[in-house]
Amino acid sequence: IAGLGQVVTNGDQIAKDLLRNGVLQGTTPPDFFYDYKIIITGFDIKVGNLPIKTVTGGNRVARSSAASSDVQSAGRGTAVIIKNIKASSQDGNVVTPNQKVEDFILIIK
Repeated sequence: IAGLGQVVTNGDQIAKDLLRNGVLQGTTPPDFFYDYKIIITGFDIKVGNLPIKTVTGGNRVARSSAASSDVQSAGRGTAVIIKNIKASSQDGNVVTPNQKVEDFILIIK
């Protein structure tokens, strides 16, 4: 998740504002030397013991008021799981749907 001048990855602690408003983005291995992007179009988010919320049509938790509310109500140390990430890959002008993106966990700080 990137935003507010920060990039947070799997297992990191994250501020609530960055989690709600940051951009969920796929990363490519550092040895990729060509124009390759991963475009996130939706995902599921589970905050602590609350039910899973689905975010559709975008790459930010803020796209779902229910998911955003869950993040806002979470206490320090709460685990957040982002899974079932829907994405496409773009290599130059060629877009390939159904790109596999790994689930990840963040901790509210």
